[in-house]
Amino acid sequence: MARKHMHLCDSSALTDLKLFQFGSDHYSTKLSDRPILSAHYTIHYVFSGSGTVRIGNTMYPVAPGSVFVVFPNQIRQIIPGGDAPLGIHWVEMDGEVLLPELLRLNLTPNEPILPLTVPGGTGKTAAYFSELSTAKEENSEHQLGICWLILGALSSETAQVKPQRIGNQRKYYVAQAIDLIHRCYMQDITVEDIADHCGLNRSYLGKLFRDETGKSTQEYLIEYRMEVACRYLRETTAPIGTIALSVGYQNQLHFSRAFRKTYGMSPRDWQKEHRMHQSELSTQNEDS
Repeated sequence: MARKHMHLCDSSALTDLKLFQFGSDHYSTKLSDRPILSAHYTIHYVFSGSGTVRIGNTMYPVAPGSVFVVFPNQIRQIIPGGDAPLGIHWVEMDGEVLLPELLRLNLTPNEPILPLTVPGGTGKTAAYFSELSTAKEENSEHQLGICWLILGALSSETAQVKPQRIGNQRKYYVAQAIDLIHRCYMQDITVEDIADHCGLNRSYLGKLFRDETGKSTQEYLIEYRMEVACRYLRETTAPIGTIALSVGYQNQLHFSRAFRKTYGMSPRDWQKEHRMHQSELSTQNEDS
């Protein structure tokens, strides 16, 4: 077996999802793989070749596009078949959300194979595993984000999914979306970008978001941008166009329309009204 890449990771401070290590291996018939035991969950994606994986006492055939999971304290042995090397991306993880998510995908120690509905080497699962294998070692947040995307892709590209349970995972996804909005509102992000960041499709994130906040993801994004815009209008002398760009609007007209829809007046009128009010308060304070 010739190891291509392996990265050790430190996410010990997290509880929802912990990333320990990930890598890509090529197995050949010339070098047999020894049975190994893992203390964590390891998700594998076969990207080339074919062969067999022994998990516990059971043998499972694998080919490009195969996904299999080794649960903690299970023994795993990979046996390549044919002349072409057996190429596998893998990621070792743990955390509070991982077991419930695997069970939702009907993955158990006795049923560790996940059938995908897309051809081998295509789809988001393949793309995210490939991206993780080349992720920069020093950027642990980016690596962990890809792991969330992998879990989301597995869910969207298989037919064996149990109904989503309501619980802390729902709150985590919404908190993740809100955090992205608060950090990236000044960029030209869309609801689709936010959903991709969370590893969910747009409709599902929208449902979770409305259930938790009473607003759609789009409504929350616009309202937060307008709140920041109001602060700039009140506290700075920046031009309206500059403020529009600073809250994620490339077009000043689009910003003004969104502002008027939210507050019932143009940004300039709002600025005049609130500055006049501040001036009156200052005068009253001076008189008293």
